[in-house]
Amino acid sequence: MASADDGSGGGGTDVDATALRHELASLTTAVHVVNRLAVSLDLDEAMDSVRNSALELLNCEVVTLFLVFEARKELRAMSAEDNAVIRVKFGEGIAGTVYASGKLMNVADAYQHPLFNPEIDRRTGFRTRSMLCCAIHDTSGRTVAVLQALNKRDGLKFGGADESLLALVGTHLGNVLTKARLHEQAQRARDRLAALFHYFKVLSKARDLGHVLVTVSDSITHVLCAEHCFVFVTDSPQQELWMQCEVPNQGEYLSVRVKVGEGIVGRAALPGAAPANVADYSTEASPDP
Repeated sequence: MASADDGSGGGGTDVDATALRHELASLTTAVHVVNRLAVSLDLDEAMDSVRNSALELLNCEVVTLFLVFEARKELRAMSAEDNAVIRVKFGEGIAGTVYASGKLMNVADAYQHPLFNPEIDRRTGFRTRSMLCCAIHDTSGRTVAVLQALNKRDGLKFGGADESLLALVGTHLGNVLTKARLHEQAQRARDRLAALFHYFKVLSKARDLGHVLVTVSDSITHVLCAEHCFVFVTDSPQQELWMQCEVPNQGEYLSVRVKVGEGIVGRAALPGAAPANVADYSTEASPDP
């Protein structure tokens, strides 16, 4: 066995000690980051807190945080460069693949990876070099977000220590986002109930059909956070649905008639028909005229 001073093992001992010091420093940083992680019930503030914590923890240039939207089967994030909304379908690209597989991806050279989409770089002028992408879970194990860290600083690549840190604090980040989203959903439900109560009171005072239709359209637009709402009235003798709407900037009204059973609106008028929830109108096989 070599002695401590015979020169045969001293170098290895120094390397091990240096690695331990780096690991200890990283763990200390992780503890400080978690302790400072702001627990905000405002979703935007919570997302900013998570992004800032990840930036410090991973010592990188940019962190993109994708939230999960189950109903649309997609991830959404706000671009840090131009504030544009980024949408990624489950299973597509690096972020979508990480969500679908639940496995972390450490990409040393983004432009050499077949799943990397350079479109955002082209649009913003940013240059993605390296990337660390992982799913963020809450305490139940449910994926609530996907985090993408871009470009480790000082020309370095993301390593095993960065992966371990994300695994260590990931659940804390996920819980912050979950609390904020639950609060936002509860607040939205309260706002909808208040709006419905208000419009029911207005409807009770409506004196003619026109007033009723305008009130119903306004209430549904508000409650569903929609851009527009059109209310069709049944013309039973003609077996048609009828609607009249104002043409924007022209001061004129357009009359629209749809046969019962035809198109999305017509099928919804059939006896016993279930509500139609169309995620992408452009792909609808038989849209309305």
